[in-house]
Amino acid sequence: MGYEIKSGEIPSPYSGRKYPFPDMKVGDYFTVPTKKESHCVRSSAFVYARRNPPKKFSIRRVGDEYRIWRIA
Repeated sequence: MGYEIKSGEIPSPYSGRKYPFPDMKVGDYFTVPTKKESHCVRSSAFVYARRNPPKKFSIRRVGDEYRIWRIA
């Protein structure tokens, strides 16, 4: 009984993120296709902006998708 020892690089702390907030510049946007997902992305954008001032985001419905813009 034992554990296998392995070696390798430590992954970036952002490798598991779901949304691309850290990579966005002012004016950039991405889309989310469903209403269910929009609730999650709204919360995530709000929390990310609060933890990373002065970044701000705006979310609008356009057709059958939601678009998330970085506005500041």
